[in-house]
Amino acid sequence: MNYMEDKKKIIAAISAVWHQIKMQADTIDRNEDKPLAQQVIAGAMHSPETALSLWRSSGRLAQMRMRTLMQMRMFQASRLK
Repeated sequence: MNYMEDKKKIIAAISAVWHQIKMQADTIDRNEDKPLAQQVIAGAMHSPETALSLWRSSGRLAQMRMRTLMQMRMFQASRLK
């Protein structure tokens, strides 16, 4: 590689980082006048689920039960040796 290609890559990387920083600063400036509860945080566009899902908890319970059974099976196999 020659010097000019390296220089172009460095300039492109610096400008990409600069653009990202500028976008974040603009987002902060836009949300400064809003109350804290209404401010948009980058990367957190959706609200977390707070409702209890019976299907999810049932699936998690089944996974934990299967893991316990597998651990007990492994423990018994190691005791037999």
